[in-house]
Amino acid sequence: AMPSLLSTDKLIALGRFDGVRTASYHSGYGAGIGQALVAATTAIEAGQIETALIYFGVDFGSRAGSVYALHGVHPLKRDLEFTQGFLGQPIYFATFARRYAHDHGLSDDDLRTALRDIAISTRANALLNKQAICTTPLTAEQYNSARIIAEPLGLYDCSLVSDGAAAIVLTTLERARSREH
Repeated sequence: AMPSLLSTDKLIALGRFDGVRTASYHSGYGAGIGQALVAATTAIEAGQIETALIYFGVDFGSRAGSVYALHGVHPLKRDLEFTQGFLGQPIYFATFARRYAHDHGLSDDDLRTALRDIAISTRANALLNKQAICTTPLTAEQYNSARIIAEPLGLYDCSLVSDGAAAIVLTTLERARSREH
């Protein structure tokens, strides 16, 4: 089954949003949230709206099959991507990392060092949150000895799958200046 989605109608029903005009851009694959940001910015700049709420949430961490269940039920992903070995996010991002290394002249060792430093600093930043999923620092030794998931990405380069949500509120410069932050 597909992950649960909080539709615009359900969001409106949760609060006091009478008279709020809504638009919905949905994509279970990540592009919808980017399009929503572009559409909201364009509408604000054109004077069509004053404020926009953009939100995204997933329940991949608590749903059976996680993010891979989503890919397995979508015909294009199942029939085109899976048959070519694209079985999930690590493979996509490994391709991006390789392209980045090529474009910037990084050796394999330079790329692995950069990825290691990112993983270690990201874990250190996460530990500042008392609700972090991982509760211990990541060492260079742990990183270097971890299995490769999709060359050049190793275990600690891949994100943990969890439930989560985020929201962005966009508004005009005038409205932002007139409100407390």
